[in-house]
Amino acid sequence: MDPRLNDREGAVLKMSWIAMNGILSVDVKPFDTVVIFGLGILGQVLALLYKQMGVIVIVVDPVQSRCEQAKDLGLTNIINCPVNEQIKAVMSLTKNKGANIVVDATGISAAIDTAIQCAAKNAQVVLLGSPRVDYVTNITPMLNTIHMKNIKVIGALNRLYPFEEKEGSSLSIRRGLDYLSELMINKTIDVEKFITHTIKPEDIMEAYEGLMNNKEVYRGVIIDWK
Repeated sequence: MDPRLNDREGAVLKMSWIAMNGILSVDVKPFDTVVIFGLGILGQVLALLYKQMGVIVIVVDPVQSRCEQAKDLGLTNIINCPVNEQIKAVMSLTKNKGANIVVDATGISAAIDTAIQCAAKNAQVVLLGSPRVDYVTNITPMLNTIHMKNIKVIGALNRLYPFEEKEGSSLSIRRGLDYLSELMINKTIDVEKFITHTIKPEDIMEAYEGLMNNKEVYRGVIIDWK
């Protein structure tokens, strides 16, 4: 870790590297429109990274406080509406074309279905969150959308890269961490804006419950192991 980073920045740095997988796994062009579902730390960092690239970034979350935080981070295309209105809102903002890149950063299976319905023709849909809860639905409409629009669906959470650069590829974890560290040092990624709670180790389950079920209050949690 870069010695210029403090412990809190170092903790968020690890999450930020996971967010990088939402970019490294796709073929992104400067004129693309990117829609990100979910404004937890993962989605917020990813949105800032895409913003740095100059593409059009749209973020979606039904939780008002998270959308307000996204505005504070400098994001402008923010959709804050009930889940059943998200597809209509995204399509309206993209002139009914859908997005070239759609990222699910929620880990909610139903949100993946919504993300695919918001994709443009020949789009890339990135699954960055980790689904945890059962979801029962008819998947035929979703599969038909993937088929008819020629959509590429990418599982990206655990994409593996060498720590150091290797011959034939410039991608490496070290290179990504160096880039993210600079963004934190110059406050493009201002870590303190992501953290809502600092807890003791014995409060982990309470914080986990909050992150899962009290999203208006819990957004970013740091464990103080000292």
